[in-house]
Amino acid sequence: MTLFEAIEGLTQYAIDASLIKEMDRVYCRNRVLDTLKIFSYESGDIKSTNHFDCLKVLVDYAANQGIIESNRPPYSDLFESQIMDIFMPKPSEVIEQFNLKMKVSAEEATDYYYNLSKKSHYIRLDRTSKNMLWQVDSPYGEVAISINLSKPEKDPKAIAAALSKVENNYPKCLLCKENEGYSGHINHPGRHNHRIVPLMLQSEEWFLQYSPYAYFNEHSIVLKSEHENMIISHKTFSRLMDFLDLMPHYFIGSNADLPLVGGSLLTHDHYQCGKNEFAMDKATVIGAFAIDGVQVEHLNWPLSVLRISDFNRSKVEKVACRIFDAWVGYEDKSYNIVPFTNDIRHNTVTPIARKKEGMYQLDLVLRNNRSDDRHPTGIFHPHPDVHPVKKENIGLIEVMGLAVLPSRLVEEMTMLTDHIVSNTPLTDNKFEIILTKIEEKITSKDRDHVYETVRQVIGDTFVKGLEDSGVYKQNEEGFNGLLKFVESL
Repeated sequence: MTLFEAIEGLTQYAIDASLIKEMDRVYCRNRVLDTLKIFSYESGDIKSTNHFDCLKVLVDYAANQGIIESNRPPYSDLFESQIMDIFMPKPSEVIEQFNLKMKVSAEEATDYYYNLSKKSHYIRLDRTSKNMLWQVDSPYGEVAISINLSKPEKDPKAIAAALSKVENNYPKCLLCKENEGYSGHINHPGRHNHRIVPLMLQSEEWFLQYSPYAYFNEHSIVLKSEHENMIISHKTFSRLMDFLDLMPHYFIGSNADLPLVGGSLLTHDHYQCGKNEFAMDKATVIGAFAIDGVQVEHLNWPLSVLRISDFNRSKVEKVACRIFDAWVGYEDKSYNIVPFTNDIRHNTVTPIARKKEGMYQLDLVLRNNRSDDRHPTGIFHPHPDVHPVKKENIGLIEVMGLAVLPSRLVEEMTMLTDHIVSNTPLTDNKFEIILTKIEEKITSKDRDHVYETVRQVIGDTFVKGLEDSGVYKQNEEGFNGLLKFVESL
């Protein structure tokens, strides 16, 4: 495909995808030519309207001409974002369309916005399609295991350049509203083609956007207009309920607001949402009781989960506030639960809300981030035997039963399979415990069977990390401990 064929093909793609209209063709073509510093044009046939292929031709040309440093990320990503913005509607136009469709239904509005985010190359379908996903059986039901490959490896030149890059504080973080349309740089992704939609939650301005990494179906983020630290409070539960009233077809949840048990970004208050059913949604019930006349269930789940359900949202909020307030200051040293070390708080919750057949459901996952000499990375955190698979925080998505594991495991699973099938040497002894578990499970050295067993053991190990993170274990002692807390309310 020639350069001009790629330009024409990309423009035709934008027309076919309803990003632009036929009358915009010449204008958008000239904008692309200007970005490529080309001042003439040779019309040609359209060989392909595959925008991934067309963009690659443009990126290669830009790199060869010195317009960008390299045809690899992050330079290619920054450039592709700039090119695709040429075909994008203005933020006000997106908001207008979204609000018009909201008058029909919330689902029609999110369908429009989600499809726009995919068509605009903001959600990189060429990368998210490479993600690995499989299911493993567990004592708590079927748990999903994923290896996310949508974050690209950086060009070595970019890594070196980043060391000398002078940092600025604009935007202050990756979630700030100021990312909309931002050009980006080697340490900050390009957001030319990024659009956000305003929402009002508890009379405050928040924004809805989709995640470019798409860990699950319609993975989206609700971010606060102001750059403020994450905090779980009574207002959190009210905001989640407000969101359900706006978007009843989506779930919404928040990471915990403390290090070790929270997400990777605690400096900007935000929630995650989407149209997805997780393993925890389908968890069975161990016990049920009433608090202030509202049904509360203890779920059969590796972490300690209390599910509050009622048709009256204010009742759900009041019970959630009561549980949260009690948990923040709750102490039971027999279960290693200590709420404070001097002024440092340890107890918090991971809240997750959804609507089921008109009923509000709010799950409160009890969390504690304390560490000690025996468990320096966290008492209720994946322990060292889990670290070859997962040593990062157990955040919201994983709490619900979707593992998001590091990309290194793709190569390491092949390495473990090769070792068992062909006796090739292991380069790292960190897999000794996992290797023993694999060898205990395999019934032959058939490669497919061994590889499938490796995946199962990887999943089992992740589930063990969830169990490590539960403040009350799923045994009689743990049941009694949780009941003791509930009775203290």
